[in-house]
Amino acid sequence: MSNRLVILNTDPLTEDGLNGIFDAQFKEEIIIEEESEIALQSTLINRQVPYLEINEAKNGVSTLINMTDPTIIRMPNGTWTRDTLVELLRTSQNRFNAGCEVLLPAGANAKNIAVGRKIVFQVGINSKIEWDYRQLPLISYRGVSSTISSPFWNFRKHTDDVINLDWGGGSGANHTDGYIFNRQPNPDINAYGVYKYAFTQGCGIWRFKCRGMNNNKNGDTFEPTGFMIGLIEATETNLEKIQNNELLAPADIAYGIRTNTDFRVQPDGGTPASPYMIKLPDSNSFVATTTAPSTGQGTAEAHGNNDWVIIELTKGKLQLVAHKAHAQGGRIILSSTEYDYGTADTEKKYLPFVMVFGNEAHTRIADLRLTPDPDDVGSFTEHYENYNLDAQPKLTTTEIEADRLGVIGDVGFAPQAVSLDFPTLEMANFFGYDNLINGGEGAVSSITFIATKDIQDIINTNTYLIELLNLSVDSFHSGEKGRKNILSAVPIPEDNNSLIRYEPSTLFYVALRNKFKLSLRNIRARVITNQFDSIKTSGISEINLLIKKA
Repeated sequence: MSNRLVILNTDPLTEDGLNGIFDAQFKEEIIIEEESEIALQSTLINRQVPYLEINEAKNGVSTLINMTDPTIIRMPNGTWTRDTLVELLRTSQNRFNAGCEVLLPAGANAKNIAVGRKIVFQVGINSKIEWDYRQLPLISYRGVSSTISSPFWNFRKHTDDVINLDWGGGSGANHTDGYIFNRQPNPDINAYGVYKYAFTQGCGIWRFKCRGMNNNKNGDTFEPTGFMIGLIEATETNLEKIQNNELLAPADIAYGIRTNTDFRVQPDGGTPASPYMIKLPDSNSFVATTTAPSTGQGTAEAHGNNDWVIIELTKGKLQLVAHKAHAQGGRIILSSTEYDYGTADTEKKYLPFVMVFGNEAHTRIADLRLTPDPDDVGSFTEHYENYNLDAQPKLTTTEIEADRLGVIGDVGFAPQAVSLDFPTLEMANFFGYDNLINGGEGAVSSITFIATKDIQDIINTNTYLIELLNLSVDSFHSGEKGRKNILSAVPIPEDNNSLIRYEPSTLFYVALRNKFKLSLRNIRARVITNQFDSIKTSGISEINLLIKKA
């Protein structure tokens, strides 16, 4: 028997034809001899390339994430395909997080208690898009040096159990685990502690309060006093410096707020002459502000009037803040700049640090409170899960609220409704979601919206398969762990164009499993991904088949 050519086309006017299904109807019967073979001679697949076009008219995703009116997140404009999906997700994640606002209670508690949040927008292990929202507590540490004679600075949680925070850095003989500062009163010895977990990439706070700075009065010989908090980018160079307890130069610091190194309390205990100084990523040095530390920092006993210095990431802004006693001005924003998340390929990560310029005889520290990133390996387990609320002595309500997500009393924040609403069904479907509106019904502290459909065909498929639907061929597929009527695999070209032309260099015949003659008036086939998902086609696609008797 000579070769028989059969040409199949899709019908673009039908739903099947737009989903890569070939349903060829013939007016006369096609006779296939027993024990025949079939081969793919060539194919032309006119597919719809999986892509999403985002422009100004349809880029606003509405999210309820801030306990207020919905926040509109502007997705990045452009045409996005399987090759740029990861970039789209990472860029979108940064924009969602830039819409998150730190929740602060009203009044004096705004400097003590806060709730941050973070959103992760990624492909999960099940190959489905996950949009994950979490509220984040403000983790608190308290220094134990309540008297001048305390031998070292170290840190305890509210339970008063000493814990090793794995701070590193500092230089000199007094640097050991738990003892993080050099005691030498020399500002050139950059005595510092760097926290091992990154600062949140969502919204959150890094705060410090000085208990007292009590030197330099009445013309005494100058002794360094003062402090600094900041964020250091976790680059390889910086991490090596920290590991080796090397000095940190101002250029190494991304964001910082400090007292001046020549801070001097005036003889009458009045306002210090030297103002706060701040550091931003676009500068190699600190610059002075017009705000001076509060007068309460002049005496150790007056620490209730000292300032909180705050690094606050909220709504995509990195704010450097001095929160004074209300009689002295309350909350003063020293700087507010766009937070540098980095790029989709090189996202930046920042480590919190604290520095003291003098020893405990000159500068004593009080509370440190921060929001670590829950996605930094180990951070979530250490800080957000392991609360020992039954420890002795018992925590007070205020301490619990400062140390974990607060829902106790009227100072904390209750859970909230969270929603993710896409502007178009096209965008929702591209990410695998069936609905425009997701969530928004119940009050939660965390929630994950998982897409309905996986996106293997967008991010992983490099091969299409030609499957025969009403002819049985002798072929097998490991994904199905057995027989599957696959005629041929079609490689997808790297240019990712909509038209795929494929003609095998050598014809490969597969046995038709027909012991008897077949009489057909139609042949059905389809093009699918290598995960057996359907694909979208447009126009006319074509398959050319050769059939012969074995």
